[in-house]
Amino acid sequence: NEYILYAVADHPYYQQFAGNPRVQVRPVLSGNGLARNFIALPKAVSQDAPDLVHFQFILPWFVRSPVVLAVHDIYYSHLAKPSFYERVLAQLTVWSAQRADGIVTLSEYSRQDIITRCRIKPERITFIPGGVGKRFAPVTDEVRHQSLCRKLGIHRDYILFLGRTEDRR
Repeated sequence: NEYILYAVADHPYYQQFAGNPRVQVRPVLSGNGLARNFIALPKAVSQDAPDLVHFQFILPWFVRSPVVLAVHDIYYSHLAKPSFYERVLAQLTVWSAQRADGIVTLSEYSRQDIITRCRIKPERITFIPGGVGKRFAPVTDEVRHQSLCRKLGIHRDYILFLGRTEDRR
């Protein structure tokens, strides 16, 4: 397989692909999100004609290659009083989901929500749970556990929470 990463050319993340013959980092306009998503990306994809393209949330216009769209949630569609910007994002996400060849999402809740609110056939959307490496498993050895707690300055029970407290995931 060969891969094209449409990216900000000078971002340090992409340096890891230097010298990899299977990965091409393709610079695209990055300063303005609208110009990038609706002019620079479609132009680059059109020139490269890849077998498959992966986008998140918004599918640029005029993309002719098959598209897999990642939609983590449709949060903006649930807001009681969305701003103009939020309404536009919600509409673009729904429009994009309806045009994509396939959709992936990170939770069964979001999958069902996208099916319902975007009127997507269930077979077009796949729930792919986030992967967690084995090194993130609970520490069961009590000596290691105590050592780790001391090292991290943890002296009582705690809950580690990453995210927002919203009833949407």
